[in-house]
Amino acid sequence: MRKRRFAALAILVLITAPLFAQAAADQYEPNEYFGGNKLYIGMSESDALTALRSCCELSPGVEKAPSAGQFIVAKNPSTQPILGTIWFSEGTVVSISRELAPDVDTSSDDLVGFVRALVRALPEGQHSAVLTLKHEGMSNGSDDLLTVVLPNGRGLEIRVGTLDKPDAMNKRDFVTLDETLGPGVRR
Repeated sequence: MRKRRFAALAILVLITAPLFAQAAADQYEPNEYFGGNKLYIGMSESDALTALRSCCELSPGVEKAPSAGQFIVAKNPSTQPILGTIWFSEGTVVSISRELAPDVDTSSDDLVGFVRALVRALPEGQHSAVLTLKHEGMSNGSDDLLTVVLPNGRGLEIRVGTLDKPDAMNKRDFVTLDETLGPGVRR
């Protein structure tokens, strides 16, 4: 169950990460590290290729698809084979991504169903949102509450909880997804 909890939280982070991007950009310059080497948006393509050379290869090679996304592949295939992706445009890094949770079963029916419910609850297109993450203690466990509130007051509450003792089905961890109306957290 812990793996499902982590999987749901990892997928949630992947989905909501673009919402955090603007706020994060105001606080610090984001970096990603591959093989101990720092990569960042705006870095020259040649510097990025030099940084990746010690640990990784790009597939397909830059010479085959110079203006497209490239998989960052580990040189040592015994480790995670695909480490992330990198996109170049006009000789500059314009996007970098990496998987947050490589050990998650991304084909799990429960996980796919949860994420589809999340996607159905969000409006299509680009929107601003207020995100709040709050850890709460309960009398029989604890949980983390992530709220996503859109400007029109519609939102989502995602609760990831752990009970002190297993429930009747012998499970301790749970995730809930609720649609909300209002200016924010109801507590």
